[in-house]
Amino acid sequence: MEPGGVPQQKQQQQQQQQQQQQQQQQKQQQQHKQHKQQQQQQHKQPVNVVAAADPSQGLIMVAARDLEAGETLLLEQPVILFPLSDEPEEVDVLDQALANYAHFLAQSEDIRKRVLEGFYCPTDSPAAKALQALLRRTSLDKSSQDICLRVALVEQFNAKHCVPTAEDGSGGGSSLGSGLYTIASKASHSCMPNSFWYIRPGSGESVIRSLRPVRSGAEVLVNYLDEDALLWPWAERVAEFERTKECICSCSRCSAQLDDARCFPCGASSTAATTKTTPTTTATAKATAKTTPTATATAKATTTAATTTTQTSTTTANVFCGGVLRMDRGGRFLSCDSCGGRPDQSMAQVMLEAESGLALALDELEAALDEDCEAEVGSLAALQPVHPCHHLTYRLARLRADLSAATGDRQAEVAALRLLVHCGEACRALEGSRTRGLDYKTLADALSAAGDVDAAHLWCRKALATLRISHQEDHPYVKVCAAQLDELEGTQRAKRARTAPNPAVAKLSRLTIRPSVGSDSVKDVPETHVSLSDSAAKQLMPCDHGGICSAEVTVGKIYFRKLSVMPETQQMLSHLAQVQSSFGNGGGWGS
Repeated sequence: MEPGGVPQQKQQQQQQQQQQQQQQQQKQQQQHKQHKQQQQQQHKQPVNVVAAADPSQGLIMVAARDLEAGETLLLEQPVILFPLSDEPEEVDVLDQALANYAHFLAQSEDIRKRVLEGFYCPTDSPAAKALQALLRRTSLDKSSQDICLRVALVEQFNAKHCVPTAEDGSGGGSSLGSGLYTIASKASHSCMPNSFWYIRPGSGESVIRSLRPVRSGAEVLVNYLDEDALLWPWAERVAEFERTKECICSCSRCSAQLDDARCFPCGASSTAATTKTTPTTTATAKATAKTTPTATATAKATTTAATTTTQTSTTTANVFCGGVLRMDRGGRFLSCDSCGGRPDQSMAQVMLEAESGLALALDELEAALDEDCEAEVGSLAALQPVHPCHHLTYRLARLRADLSAATGDRQAEVAALRLLVHCGEACRALEGSRTRGLDYKTLADALSAAGDVDAAHLWCRKALATLRISHQEDHPYVKVCAAQLDELEGTQRAKRARTAPNPAVAKLSRLTIRPSVGSDSVKDVPETHVSLSDSAAKQLMPCDHGGICSAEVTVGKIYFRKLSVMPETQQMLSHLAQVQSSFGNGGGWGS
């Protein structure tokens, strides 16, 4: 080793440490600057929501004023974006916690403080106890374990998985990570949400939009689950929410006794009797009056006995109710919404077996979706929905539509999508939602591919109106749907133009030029006949200022637009011009 080698190594290490410290300081300054800019930007926004304290929930988000459906309630940049795998469920819990902790340590002191102090952190939850046991096996000291645990819990119970829509509107794009938001994270969950929370592409900015009118002071409610989960029955929604958030959903929908996702047809029948009564009169009453000239009136009445008999005929028929049977959260049938009756035990058993059989068949078909497409199509065709508004009908219709599209059966695809849309519209929780808007658009796409442009235009308009409630105008779904609507309208205009008759072309095959009626100056001009071929006739169209198109054209009232310089057309126009100039009247030509 050369003399002085050790001091040189120490000097290099010190220089590297200084460079790292400078880079860290620059990074913190940049983050602090961005945070200030975000605060200034948010301060300029109209105040639509505010944080409020709730005795049972802590801080919640409420409307600061009366809001209509389709308003932007909040735009907010994330405090921090934790790195997250595209398949977060496959990542080990401890590995994810350590990765989040390392990312947390790389942030500025201000951000670290906001993460640790500004969010809900249930340190006594089962998830906390399980992770705490895993952290004890690591080399982290007790203080670092506590901070790592707290960061992991804050991320699990407050962060939103940030997956913005792809720019081409084809679906979800690349994951940006798991984002923490100071205000947006205060929005409570509901299975009957009044707002929608999505992520803009790029920076991870969150957008919250109102799905329906929200009164001033009312709580802003979003859905923490997948949007399709709003179609699930009560038991499945509660189980999923408890699994992911470790608490029981107590929203207005889950607190109600009615399980609105399970609908059954009422099979009650009754014997209706129809009675027809025919009266028959066998005698009449008669009265007469007579007036004398002396104004003395005498009345004479003759009354005979009247006997009436009644003929009655009765017919009987079985009348089926046709109402809807629903269930409560305990799995008991409620009264029919039409006849008020309830099914007996045997009928209830039949309906529940049909429901469980359909659920099992759908599970098997979804598991084997890519193995035998033809067999699955046949199996799906044999399945029948329990009720058009039952939650399993949505799954059945979705499978039918996907497989019909894969096999090119447009008619079956359209029929399946119509059933899917009908079932989705029965779910009030999807009002104004992205799911409903995309279902409308999918139906419009299928109708357009099947050649039904008018129906496709109708559903595309509904899709765009719905997507504009849940998304801003610059969102990819809105832009793609608006472009599709413009294309369909262009197709409709072209179709009308092709089918509309063109009287100019039809009647310009022969022109008769004659003097104006009653004009002495042109009475000696003979009639002139000009025959046009089809190609020449198409070059002449009536002009914009009242030109006429008929088999006989009067000199002095001829107005045409010349669209080409075909020799035959030019020769005819020159002849007409000579006749026109010889009369000296004020007729004109279109150019």
